[in-house]
Amino acid sequence: MEAAILTLKNEGATIIDPVTVHVEQQNWNNDVICYEFKKGLNQYLAQVDDSVPIHSLQELIAYNERHAEIALRYGQDTLTRSEEVTLTEEAYQEKKQEYKELALEQGIDYVLEQYSLDALLLPGDVDGMYIAARLGYPLVTVPAGYVSQGIIDADGDSTKGPFGVVFSGKAYSEPTLIALAYGFEQATYHRIPPQLE
Repeated sequence: MEAAILTLKNEGATIIDPVTVHVEQQNWNNDVICYEFKKGLNQYLAQVDDSVPIHSLQELIAYNERHAEIALRYGQDTLTRSEEVTLTEEAYQEKKQEYKELALEQGIDYVLEQYSLDALLLPGDVDGMYIAARLGYPLVTVPAGYVSQGIIDADGDSTKGPFGVVFSGKAYSEPTLIALAYGFEQATYHRIPPQLE
């Protein structure tokens, strides 16, 4: 993250670091995001052509496990976490409203206004992105480097491979975020094209 901040400073950006996003300190529950992911993916997969062997999240997880050597290079914890979600539609709606109110009061809008910022720069891990995702706010993820050797962390995620940074802003701030992401990419060229086997 320090390298990304230094790159942006060198390109002329004004950086305020750190800023406190109070909502990050809350005990956010991933059930809402996982519920939406599972529901949306199952709806999509149910409609794919019969020539495709996967028609549900459960079938995708099983496929990946059968082809672990190529399909599970970076794990599938998001898939399995989403498959395990057991929210009802009513509980989902209640949690979604609760998160929205909290995020509006202590989240992105609050921080951007308090510090007069155009955008937030977040680590490309799930925690930073969830704040914006819960509100339906725009995010742009760009490559920020590559780790050739990594570990499996306490959450079961691999730290090996590509990693990125995320630019996030208020609703409808896509033009600003795209400009920032493009400028960052042009200054770094961190993207490593995947090796297709």
